[in-house]
Amino acid sequence: MNLIFGNDDACCSQPGDIAILKLFLGSELVGSNFVGLNRNDILDQSVSSDQIGGGLTFDRFEFSYAKANGAPTNLIELVDNITFNTAVSAVPEPATWIMMLLGFGSIGFAVRRRRAATNTVSHNFA
Repeated sequence: MNLIFGNDDACCSQPGDIAILKLFLGSELVGSNFVGLNRNDILDQSVSSDQIGGGLTFDRFEFSYAKANGAPTNLIELVDNITFNTAVSAVPEPATWIMMLLGFGSIGFAVRRRRAATNTVSHNFA
């Protein structure tokens, strides 16, 4: 997860203030990362979960601003345009395999039964 942020202007932040990204699974904190604010009033910074450790499973995240010692600041966080991209698995789920095998089996049974029915026709030549 990569979170791009900015507008941490010098009017409202102090040198040493940080942006924090925390990842949670349920109520358990599974990872966190922070980056110092550059205070340039431009949307040009990012904080990423990739630096925490790839492949983390989480169901909630928190983004916040804080002072260097971790105390909260009076900066307001606003989140917009959230996009989640999930990896698509190319391997079917087990239930899909079972349904597919049952379908192929049913088709094979129907074809075999049809052949058996056409092969049992007898002809009498009198």
